[in-house]
Amino acid sequence: MSFLSKRNLMCTVAGVLLFGAATAPSSAGDSTYGTITEVKAINLLAIDCGAAQYTVRLIGIDAPQSPALTKKGVEVLNALVLKHKVQMRFEYRNNKNEMVSRILTLANEKGEREDAGEVLVRAGLAKRQDGFDYKCGCLIKAEKEAIKAKRGIWATK
Repeated sequence: MSFLSKRNLMCTVAGVLLFGAATAPSSAGDSTYGTITEVKAINLLAIDCGAAQYTVRLIGIDAPQSPALTKKGVEVLNALVLKHKVQMRFEYRNNKNEMVSRILTLANEKGEREDAGEVLVRAGLAKRQDGFDYKCGCLIKAEKEAIKAKRGIWATK
């Protein structure tokens, strides 16, 4: 192998490594884009970012104990994000090495974006984790709305 071909190979490998590293969020607040390939559970999704695939746990929500509500939550997520391009905003990795993140839909025709966790909480299909909210306070607002409307978890029996 000549010097030039070795150099070209090294540059190609370095480029691939740098590109792969650039697509993997490494610190809180980093984000990337990808397509949701599977809704594994009400709070666990698989995302394909092109160069890498990740398992992502939705931050700030607790899944309901009711199998019926869990099933409904999965259905809502399937309609909202499955096979759709989304933004993943990385927060941290948990002890299972899952990425704990926000999943945001891309803007619709009205320019609106939706947060998957907030959608679940607003529908009463998940609770906000105690002591957690985003800076905007939207999970608390969504949970209060679900409680007031007696949706999902908050429905009277």
